[in-house]
Amino acid sequence: MFNNDKEKHSSTLKSIGYMMFIIVIAKILGLIRNSIQGIYYGLSMEANAFTVASLIPQTFFDIMFASVISASFIPVLNECLEKKGKEKSFEFANKFVNFIGIITLLLSLICIIFANNIVLWFAPGFDEKTIILSVKLLRIMLPTIFLTGITFSLVSILQSYHKFGIPAALSVFFNGIIIFLLFVFKQIFRDIWACNNVFNWMGHANCDTDSNII
Repeated sequence: MFNNDKEKHSSTLKSIGYMMFIIVIAKILGLIRNSIQGIYYGLSMEANAFTVASLIPQTFFDIMFASVISASFIPVLNECLEKKGKEKSFEFANKFVNFIGIITLLLSLICIIFANNIVLWFAPGFDEKTIILSVKLLRIMLPTIFLTGITFSLVSILQSYHKFGIPAALSVFFNGIIIFLLFVFKQIFRDIWACNNVFNWMGHANCDTDSNII
């Protein structure tokens, strides 16, 4: 009996230590991500457009779905798991995930249609170029409402089954992927910009040559 309690205590401490380690790594990567984004884009028009376009889907999800999932879905799923077993809880979780998926997908489509009005509502002080870019980026990012809804629901299911490792590691993967893409796309756009300058230089050189011949 004493050995079982000792093993459970040791397992709990290991889980807490793992969670703390993952959270610290995620916070460090988040700081690096913000620093790289600031170095590359600073306070430019592109940075403002990206900030607004990424904030809007998160705001809609937090207001409409995050509290519902946290306050309603998790307690009901835990109660269903305790009283009716895993099979019934899986059935309930499946129905809820499908429901959230349909609702968030419809919301994403509606927001895509009215993206211009939404940007004007969130950022009324933007100039025309920034608004146009913000609308384009927003339409690209709006499907993340659907993806976040599914992910948030699945994370809640894992937590109900006392599986905390994968949910904690999501932030690490998320920040790591963004950092990687910032480096990759920065290099790609730098190469495109360099090629564009070369082609422009060649075009001007040809024009100068033709004018000299004439």
